[in-house]
Amino acid sequence: MRENQSVERLPWSRIVRLAIVGTMLMTLGVFLDLGADSGNTVGLVQPGQDGPSIEVFREDFPDVAIPDGLGHDGQQFYAIARSPMHFDEVSPHLDRAQYRFQRPLYPVLAWALHPSGGGRGLISAMVVVGVVSIFLAGLGAGSLSVQLGGGTWPALLVPLLPGTFAAMRISLADTLAIALTLLALTAVERGRAGVGACAAVLSVFAKEALLIVLLGHALSRRTRASIIAAGAAAMSTAAWWVALKFLVDAAATEQVVEFTWPFGGVVSSLSHWLAGDDWIAGVTVVGAFVLAAAALWTRGRSHPLFGALAASTIFSIFLGRSVLGLDFNGPRTIGPMLILAILTFGTPTPSHEGVREQPVPA
Repeated sequence: MRENQSVERLPWSRIVRLAIVGTMLMTLGVFLDLGADSGNTVGLVQPGQDGPSIEVFREDFPDVAIPDGLGHDGQQFYAIARSPMHFDEVSPHLDRAQYRFQRPLYPVLAWALHPSGGGRGLISAMVVVGVVSIFLAGLGAGSLSVQLGGGTWPALLVPLLPGTFAAMRISLADTLAIALTLLALTAVERGRAGVGACAAVLSVFAKEALLIVLLGHALSRRTRASIIAAGAAAMSTAAWWVALKFLVDAAATEQVVEFTWPFGGVVSSLSHWLAGDDWIAGVTVVGAFVLAAAALWTRGRSHPLFGALAASTIFSIFLGRSVLGLDFNGPRTIGPMLILAILTFGTPTPSHEGVREQPVPA
Protein backbone atom coordinates (compact mmCIF):
# COMPACT_ATOMS: atom_id res chain seq x y z
CA MET A 1 0.00 0.00 0.00
CA ARG A 2 1.30 3.40 -0.87
CA GLU A 3 1.82 6.03 1.81
CA ASN A 4 -1.40 7.31 3.34
CA GLN A 5 -2.48 10.72 2.17
CA SER A 6 -3.96 13.43 4.36
CA VAL A 7 -7.67 14.06 4.04
CA GLU A 8 -7.02 17.47 2.49
CA ARG A 9 -5.22 15.95 -0.46
CA LEU A 10 -8.19 13.93 -1.63
CA PRO A 11 -10.11 15.83 -4.33
CA TRP A 12 -13.30 15.93 -2.31
CA SER A 13 -14.95 18.66 -4.38
CA ARG A 14 -14.66 16.66 -7.60
CA ILE A 15 -15.73 13.42 -5.86
CA VAL A 16 -18.78 15.16 -4.41
CA ARG A 17 -19.74 16.68 -7.75
CA LEU A 18 -19.53 13.34 -9.54
CA ALA A 19 -21.47 11.59 -6.78
CA ILE A 20 -24.20 14.23 -6.98
CA VAL A 21 -24.50 13.85 -10.75
CA GLY A 22 -24.69 10.06 -10.47
CA THR A 23 -27.26 10.29 -7.69
CA MET A 24 -29.45 12.72 -9.63
CA LEU A 25 -29.35 10.57 -12.77
CA MET A 26 -30.23 7.39 -10.88
CA THR A 27 -33.02 9.07 -8.91
CA LEU A 28 -34.48 10.41 -12.15
CA GLY A 29 -34.29 6.94 -13.70
CA VAL A 30 -36.07 5.35 -10.75
CA PHE A 31 -38.96 7.83 -10.85
CA LEU A 32 -39.26 7.57 -14.63
CA ASP A 33 -39.57 3.80 -14.24
CA LEU A 34 -42.13 4.23 -11.45
CA GLY A 35 -44.12 6.57 -13.66
CA ALA A 36 -44.04 4.09 -16.53
CA ASP A 37 -45.28 1.40 -14.14
CA SER A 38 -48.08 2.62 -11.89
CA GLY A 39 -46.97 6.10 -10.88
CA ASN A 40 -48.09 5.31 -7.34
CA THR A 41 -45.45 5.88 -4.69
CA VAL A 42 -46.60 2.70 -2.89
CA GLY A 43 -44.94 0.90 -5.80
CA LEU A 44 -41.58 1.95 -4.35
CA VAL A 45 -41.99 -0.58 -1.53
CA GLN A 46 -43.55 -3.33 -3.66
CA PRO A 47 -46.28 -4.82 -1.44
CA GLY A 48 -48.26 -7.83 -2.68
CA GLN A 49 -51.68 -9.28 -1.90
CA ASP A 50 -50.00 -12.48 -0.72
CA GLY A 51 -47.08 -10.70 0.93
CA PRO A 52 -46.28 -10.91 4.64
CA SER A 53 -46.99 -7.21 5.22
CA ILE A 54 -50.33 -6.95 3.39
CA GLU A 55 -52.33 -6.07 6.53
CA VAL A 56 -50.09 -3.06 7.14
CA PHE A 57 -50.80 -1.73 3.65
CA ARG A 58 -54.51 -2.39 3.88
CA GLU A 59 -54.52 -0.27 7.02
CA ASP A 60 -52.28 2.55 5.76
CA PHE A 61 -53.48 2.64 2.12
CA PRO A 62 -57.10 1.42 2.06
CA ASP A 63 -57.79 3.10 -1.28
CA VAL A 64 -54.71 1.73 -3.10
CA ALA A 65 -55.04 -1.38 -5.25
CA ILE A 66 -52.26 -3.72 -4.10
CA PRO A 67 -50.92 -5.98 -6.90
CA ASP A 68 -51.31 -9.75 -6.74
CA GLY A 69 -48.39 -11.92 -5.67
CA LEU A 70 -45.89 -11.83 -2.83
CA GLY A 71 -44.41 -8.42 -3.59
CA HIS A 72 -40.85 -7.73 -2.51
CA ASP A 73 -38.77 -7.07 0.60
CA GLY A 74 -39.30 -3.31 0.59
CA GLN A 75 -42.72 -3.88 2.14
CA GLN A 76 -41.06 -5.44 5.20
CA PHE A 77 -38.63 -2.55 5.64
CA TYR A 78 -41.70 -0.31 5.53
CA ALA A 79 -43.44 -2.44 8.18
CA ILE A 80 -40.41 -2.17 10.46
CA ALA A 81 -40.00 1.57 9.86
CA ARG A 82 -43.54 2.24 11.10
CA SER A 83 -42.54 1.16 14.60
CA PRO A 84 -38.97 -0.20 14.72
CA MET A 85 -38.75 -0.54 18.50
CA HIS A 86 -41.93 -2.60 18.90
CA PHE A 87 -40.74 -6.08 17.95
CA ASP A 88 -43.86 -7.98 19.01
CA GLU A 89 -46.11 -5.58 17.12
CA VAL A 90 -44.10 -5.72 13.90
CA SER A 91 -43.05 -9.39 13.80
CA PRO A 92 -46.41 -10.76 12.56
CA HIS A 93 -45.99 -8.63 9.44
CA LEU A 94 -42.59 -10.15 8.55
CA ASP A 95 -41.80 -13.47 6.92
CA ARG A 96 -38.63 -14.11 8.99
CA ALA A 97 -38.68 -11.69 11.87
CA GLN A 98 -35.21 -12.28 13.32
CA TYR A 99 -33.63 -12.16 9.88
CA ARG A 100 -35.41 -8.92 8.97
CA PHE A 101 -34.62 -7.22 12.28
CA GLN A 102 -30.94 -8.16 11.82
CA ARG A 103 -30.83 -5.23 9.37
CA PRO A 104 -32.37 -2.33 11.32
CA LEU A 105 -30.39 0.69 10.14
CA TYR A 106 -32.32 1.54 6.98
CA PRO A 107 -35.82 1.41 8.52
CA VAL A 108 -34.63 3.18 11.68
CA LEU A 109 -33.25 6.06 9.60
CA ALA A 110 -36.54 6.31 7.72
CA TRP A 111 -38.45 6.27 11.02
CA ALA A 112 -36.17 9.03 12.36
CA LEU A 113 -37.23 11.21 9.43
CA HIS A 114 -40.91 10.28 9.84
CA PRO A 115 -41.57 9.00 13.39
CA SER A 116 -45.33 9.47 13.27
CA GLY A 117 -46.36 6.15 11.76
CA GLY A 118 -46.89 4.96 8.19
CA GLY A 119 -48.37 6.45 5.06
CA ARG A 120 -46.86 8.26 2.11
CA GLY A 121 -44.73 10.36 4.42
CA LEU A 122 -42.88 7.23 5.56
CA ILE A 123 -42.36 6.09 1.97
CA SER A 124 -40.96 9.55 1.20
CA ALA A 125 -38.59 9.18 4.16
CA MET A 126 -37.42 5.82 2.78
CA VAL A 127 -36.80 7.48 -0.57
CA VAL A 128 -34.71 10.20 1.09
CA VAL A 129 -32.60 7.56 2.84
CA GLY A 130 -32.22 5.77 -0.48
CA VAL A 131 -31.08 8.91 -2.30
CA VAL A 132 -28.55 9.75 0.43
CA SER A 133 -27.31 6.16 0.28
CA ILE A 134 -26.62 6.47 -3.44
CA PHE A 135 -24.69 9.68 -2.85
CA LEU A 136 -22.65 8.06 -0.05
CA ALA A 137 -21.91 5.09 -2.30
CA GLY A 138 -20.50 7.44 -4.91
CA LEU A 139 -18.55 9.29 -2.24
CA GLY A 140 -17.12 6.04 -0.85
CA ALA A 141 -16.23 4.62 -4.25
CA GLY A 142 -14.53 7.81 -5.44
CA SER A 143 -12.56 8.39 -2.24
CA LEU A 144 -11.42 4.76 -1.99
CA SER A 145 -10.34 4.78 -5.62
CA VAL A 146 -8.26 7.94 -5.18
CA GLN A 147 -6.82 6.69 -1.90
CA LEU A 148 -5.55 3.59 -3.74
CA GLY A 149 -4.06 5.56 -6.61
CA GLY A 150 -6.99 5.58 -9.04
CA GLY A 151 -9.25 8.27 -10.44
CA THR A 152 -12.45 9.87 -9.21
CA TRP A 153 -14.68 8.31 -11.91
CA PRO A 154 -16.11 5.54 -9.64
CA ALA A 155 -17.96 8.31 -7.78
CA LEU A 156 -20.10 8.67 -10.91
CA LEU A 157 -20.17 5.04 -12.06
CA VAL A 158 -21.19 3.27 -8.84
CA PRO A 159 -24.44 5.26 -8.40
CA LEU A 160 -25.42 4.21 -11.93
CA LEU A 161 -24.99 0.44 -11.55
CA PRO A 162 -28.01 -1.90 -11.95
CA GLY A 163 -27.84 -2.95 -8.31
CA THR A 164 -28.18 0.66 -7.22
CA PHE A 165 -31.31 0.99 -9.32
CA ALA A 166 -32.83 -2.21 -7.94
CA ALA A 167 -32.21 -1.24 -4.31
CA MET A 168 -33.82 2.18 -4.65
CA ARG A 169 -36.66 1.05 -6.91
CA ILE A 170 -37.99 -1.37 -4.30
CA SER A 171 -36.63 0.40 -1.19
CA LEU A 172 -33.95 -1.96 0.11
CA ALA A 173 -30.82 -1.44 2.22
CA ASP A 174 -28.15 -2.78 -0.14
CA THR A 175 -26.85 0.58 -1.35
CA LEU A 176 -26.67 1.96 2.18
CA ALA A 177 -24.70 -1.10 3.31
CA ILE A 178 -22.15 -0.98 0.48
CA ALA A 179 -21.81 2.80 0.84
CA LEU A 180 -20.88 2.48 4.50
CA THR A 181 -18.53 -0.40 3.71
CA LEU A 182 -16.69 1.64 1.07
CA LEU A 183 -16.38 4.55 3.49
CA ALA A 184 -15.08 2.15 6.14
CA LEU A 185 -12.45 0.76 3.75
CA THR A 186 -11.40 4.29 2.81
CA ALA A 187 -10.95 5.23 6.46
CA VAL A 188 -9.08 2.00 7.17
CA GLU A 189 -6.72 2.55 4.24
CA ARG A 190 -6.00 6.02 5.63
CA GLY A 191 -5.25 4.60 9.07
CA ARG A 192 -8.38 6.12 10.66
CA ALA A 193 -9.28 3.20 12.92
CA GLY A 194 -12.06 4.95 14.83
CA VAL A 195 -13.87 6.27 11.76
CA GLY A 196 -13.40 2.96 10.00
CA ALA A 197 -14.83 1.00 12.92
CA CYS A 198 -17.89 3.27 13.18
CA ALA A 199 -18.64 3.00 9.46
CA ALA A 200 -18.05 -0.76 9.55
CA VAL A 201 -20.48 -1.27 12.43
CA LEU A 202 -23.13 0.81 10.68
CA SER A 203 -22.61 -1.15 7.45
CA VAL A 204 -23.38 -4.51 9.06
CA PHE A 205 -26.45 -3.05 10.77
CA ALA A 206 -27.63 -2.15 7.28
CA LYS A 207 -26.82 -5.62 5.90
CA GLU A 208 -24.87 -8.16 7.91
CA ALA A 209 -23.51 -9.94 4.81
CA LEU A 210 -21.08 -7.04 4.26
CA LEU A 211 -19.12 -8.42 7.23
CA ILE A 212 -17.60 -10.84 4.70
CA VAL A 213 -15.95 -7.94 2.88
CA LEU A 214 -14.58 -6.40 6.08
CA LEU A 215 -13.19 -9.71 7.33
CA GLY A 216 -11.58 -10.48 3.97
CA HIS A 217 -9.95 -7.07 3.92
CA ALA A 218 -8.66 -7.46 7.50
CA LEU A 219 -7.24 -10.93 6.84
CA SER A 220 -5.44 -9.65 3.77
CA ARG A 221 -4.19 -6.27 5.02
CA ARG A 222 -3.56 -7.19 8.67
CA THR A 223 -3.26 -3.55 9.74
CA ARG A 224 -4.43 -2.26 13.09
CA ALA A 225 -7.19 -0.18 11.50
CA SER A 226 -8.52 -3.03 9.34
CA ILE A 227 -8.56 -5.48 12.25
CA ILE A 228 -10.31 -3.02 14.57
CA ALA A 229 -12.96 -2.25 11.95
CA ALA A 230 -13.67 -5.90 11.13
CA GLY A 231 -13.59 -6.90 14.81
CA ALA A 232 -16.00 -4.15 15.83
CA ALA A 233 -18.39 -5.12 13.03
CA ALA A 234 -18.20 -8.82 13.88
CA MET A 235 -18.82 -8.29 17.59
CA SER A 236 -21.69 -5.89 16.93
CA THR A 237 -23.36 -8.30 14.52
CA ALA A 238 -22.97 -11.21 16.92
CA ALA A 239 -24.27 -9.22 19.90
CA TRP A 240 -27.32 -8.02 17.98
CA TRP A 241 -28.02 -11.56 16.74
CA VAL A 242 -28.00 -12.83 20.32
CA ALA A 243 -30.19 -9.94 21.48
CA LEU A 244 -32.76 -10.70 18.78
CA LYS A 245 -33.04 -14.26 20.08
CA PHE A 246 -34.58 -12.76 23.20
CA LEU A 247 -36.39 -9.82 21.63
CA VAL A 248 -38.10 -11.48 18.66
CA ASP A 249 -40.32 -14.54 18.57
CA ALA A 250 -39.31 -16.45 15.45
CA ALA A 251 -41.67 -19.39 15.90
CA ALA A 252 -43.17 -20.97 12.80
CA THR A 253 -41.29 -18.76 10.34
CA GLU A 254 -40.69 -20.04 6.85
CA GLN A 255 -37.08 -20.69 5.91
CA VAL A 256 -35.73 -19.66 2.52
CA VAL A 257 -32.86 -21.52 0.87
CA GLU A 258 -30.47 -18.78 -0.24
CA PHE A 259 -27.29 -20.84 -0.64
CA THR A 260 -26.44 -23.77 -2.83
CA TRP A 261 -23.49 -25.67 -4.27
CA PRO A 262 -20.73 -23.62 -5.97
CA PHE A 263 -22.16 -21.66 -8.92
CA GLY A 264 -25.46 -23.49 -8.48
CA GLY A 265 -27.40 -20.25 -8.59
CA VAL A 266 -25.77 -19.21 -11.85
CA VAL A 267 -26.11 -22.61 -13.54
CA SER A 268 -29.75 -23.04 -12.56
CA SER A 269 -30.55 -19.52 -13.82
CA LEU A 270 -28.85 -19.84 -17.22
CA SER A 271 -31.82 -21.29 -19.09
CA HIS A 272 -34.04 -18.61 -17.58
CA TRP A 273 -31.67 -15.84 -18.65
CA LEU A 274 -31.04 -17.29 -22.12
CA ALA A 275 -34.80 -17.35 -22.70
CA GLY A 276 -34.74 -13.58 -22.30
CA ASP A 277 -36.22 -13.49 -18.80
CA ASP A 278 -34.54 -11.29 -16.18
CA TRP A 279 -31.68 -10.73 -18.61
CA ILE A 280 -30.42 -7.70 -16.69
CA ALA A 281 -29.68 -10.00 -13.76
CA GLY A 282 -27.98 -12.46 -16.09
CA VAL A 283 -25.71 -9.86 -17.68
CA THR A 284 -24.88 -8.25 -14.35
CA VAL A 285 -24.19 -11.47 -12.45
CA VAL A 286 -22.14 -13.18 -15.15
CA GLY A 287 -20.29 -9.97 -15.91
CA ALA A 288 -19.51 -9.45 -12.22
CA PHE A 289 -18.02 -12.93 -11.87
CA VAL A 290 -15.92 -12.51 -15.02
CA LEU A 291 -14.68 -9.09 -13.93
CA ALA A 292 -13.92 -10.31 -10.40
CA ALA A 293 -11.94 -13.30 -11.67
CA ALA A 294 -9.99 -11.09 -14.07
CA ALA A 295 -9.31 -8.50 -11.36
CA LEU A 296 -8.07 -11.10 -8.88
CA TRP A 297 -5.84 -12.70 -11.51
CA THR A 298 -4.34 -9.55 -13.00
CA ARG A 299 -3.93 -7.45 -9.84
CA GLY A 300 -2.75 -10.24 -7.56
CA ARG A 301 -2.54 -10.66 -3.81
CA SER A 302 -0.54 -7.47 -3.33
CA HIS A 303 -3.48 -5.29 -4.26
CA PRO A 304 -5.09 -3.62 -1.20
CA LEU A 305 -8.56 -4.87 -2.16
CA PHE A 306 -7.56 -8.44 -2.97
CA GLY A 307 -8.81 -9.89 0.31
CA ALA A 308 -12.10 -7.98 0.25
CA LEU A 309 -12.79 -8.96 -3.36
CA ALA A 310 -11.75 -12.57 -2.86
CA ALA A 311 -14.01 -12.93 0.18
CA SER A 312 -16.95 -11.35 -1.61
CA THR A 313 -16.40 -13.58 -4.65
CA ILE A 314 -16.23 -16.79 -2.62
CA PHE A 315 -19.39 -15.81 -0.75
CA SER A 316 -21.21 -15.01 -4.01
CA ILE A 317 -20.31 -18.36 -5.58
CA PHE A 318 -22.64 -20.11 -3.13
CA LEU A 319 -25.70 -17.88 -3.64
CA GLY A 320 -28.77 -19.65 -4.99
CA ARG A 321 -31.13 -18.97 -7.85
CA SER A 322 -33.66 -17.05 -5.76
CA VAL A 323 -30.91 -14.59 -4.84
CA LEU A 324 -29.18 -14.23 -8.21
CA GLY A 325 -31.75 -15.08 -10.83
CA LEU A 326 -34.15 -12.13 -10.80
CA ASP A 327 -33.65 -8.56 -12.00
CA PHE A 328 -34.50 -7.07 -8.60
CA ASN A 329 -32.29 -9.58 -6.75
CA GLY A 330 -29.17 -10.49 -8.68
CA PRO A 331 -27.77 -7.02 -9.48
CA ARG A 332 -28.03 -5.69 -5.92
CA THR A 333 -26.86 -8.93 -4.25
CA ILE A 334 -23.85 -9.19 -6.51
CA GLY A 335 -23.24 -5.43 -6.15
CA PRO A 336 -20.46 -5.56 -3.52
CA MET A 337 -18.45 -7.99 -5.61
CA LEU A 338 -18.99 -5.99 -8.79
CA ILE A 339 -18.02 -2.69 -7.15
CA LEU A 340 -14.91 -4.17 -5.54
CA ALA A 341 -13.92 -5.70 -8.88
CA ILE A 342 -14.32 -2.33 -10.60
CA LEU A 343 -12.23 -0.60 -7.93
CA THR A 344 -9.59 -3.32 -8.03
CA PHE A 345 -9.25 -3.03 -11.80
CA GLY A 346 -9.30 0.75 -11.63
CA THR A 347 -6.47 1.11 -9.13
CA PRO A 348 -2.83 -0.03 -9.40
CA THR A 349 -1.12 -2.81 -7.51
CA PRO A 350 1.66 -1.18 -5.45
CA SER A 351 5.15 -2.27 -6.35
CA HIS A 352 6.39 -1.79 -2.81
CA GLU A 353 5.05 -1.22 0.67
CA GLY A 354 5.73 2.21 2.07
CA VAL A 355 3.17 2.69 4.78
CA ARG A 356 3.13 4.37 8.13
CA GLU A 357 1.08 1.49 9.55
CA GLN A 358 2.71 -1.91 9.20
CA PRO A 359 0.76 -5.20 9.14
CA VAL A 360 0.25 -6.87 12.48
CA PRO A 361 2.52 -9.92 12.71
CA ALA A 362 0.68 -13.20 12.20
